[in-house]
Amino acid sequence: MKSRAILPQLVVDDEPDAENAGDIAEKLQAYRKFKILAKGLRELESRHRQAYSRELLFQEKIHFFPDATLNSTKLRRGGLNILERLQILDKIPKVKIKEVISISERITQLQNRLMNSAHMSLNELLADAHSKEEVILTFLAMLELVKQRWFSLEQNELFGDMLFSRKETSIERAAV
Repeated sequence: MKSRAILPQLVVDDEPDAENAGDIAEKLQAYRKFKILAKGLRELESRHRQAYSRELLFQEKIHFFPDATLNSTKLRRGGLNILERLQILDKIPKVKIKEVISISERITQLQNRLMNSAHMSLNELLADAHSKEEVILTFLAMLELVKQRWFSLEQNELFGDMLFSRKETSIERAAV
């Protein structure tokens, strides 16, 4: 008797509400739609289609019809005209491709160079740069080395030269 008094009483209503029946019908329709969509997705996955595109917009095929007045002399003149234009392009001066160096290679070069001296200024490091790209690459490499805590950076005055100093822990890291 004590157990029955403590436990809540469950009252079961045999007649479902009209509102609940409508909700259940909507949920079943939504479930049916999801089931159909999941089946379509499963078919696409089984065909291993990873990319999808829009349907073709143009249903009509485009055909080429040459000019009726075209003859061999007109065709020859057109070909010679194209060759003349290509000869002009051939006279454009050629530029030799510069040797490209990656930032990781530049970082390695700077580490080796700065390991030999305790301090070095930015002007000294940029003295051997031959182009704007090399200056930018050197500066980015130095920032990366400062970020990795291989070197410290000091600038004593506004717009003054930057001084890079080797940290003691960087010597230990290089030895390991």
